[in-house]
Amino acid sequence: MSNDSFDLRRLTRIALIVAVIILLGLFPPITLGIIPVPIVLQNLGILLAGLLLGKKDGVFAVLLFYLLVAFGLPLLAGGRGGIAVFGQMTAGFLLGYLIAAFVIGFVVEKLPLNNQLIAALIATLIGVLIIDVLGGIYLGVYLKQSVIKALISATVYLPGDILKAIVASIVYRSMPQSLR
Repeated sequence: MSNDSFDLRRLTRIALIVAVIILLGLFPPITLGIIPVPIVLQNLGILLAGLLLGKKDGVFAVLLFYLLVAFGLPLLAGGRGGIAVFGQMTAGFLLGYLIAAFVIGFVVEKLPLNNQLIAALIATLIGVLIIDVLGGIYLGVYLKQSVIKALISATVYLPGDILKAIVASIVYRSMPQSLR
């Protein structure tokens, strides 16, 4: 296999994950009322980016997604887009997406477990914590709340995000090795 076909395969995988992230953003967000940031499915795509692409390409996929959003495409859950979203109340979650993709890829590559499902689950749970903690902290700063109050509020996301981590891990484990 030549380097050109390898690069094409790699770019195709990245593009497919970006498409998955975009498609998951089409699902309507669930507004809770107790916290101003809704529950979204889009972070499932971020978990898959880290698992299926690894730390480097996972981050690249998230950055590519951010670039499309920054250009004004309404690709974030709820149809949001534009450079301004990176300074709004969800900015901490968006930062968490990037860091989580890297950490998930790193952990799944380095974890010396024979059970790939457990390794993926550990990696994605760490990723979920990164997203929710950074999102909660930034949301608290944005709303001028205490960090503790903001983090406690952000725990509302944990049940759904843990479920997303389980789903992402099962998808990862069910993929043929050649596609990971």
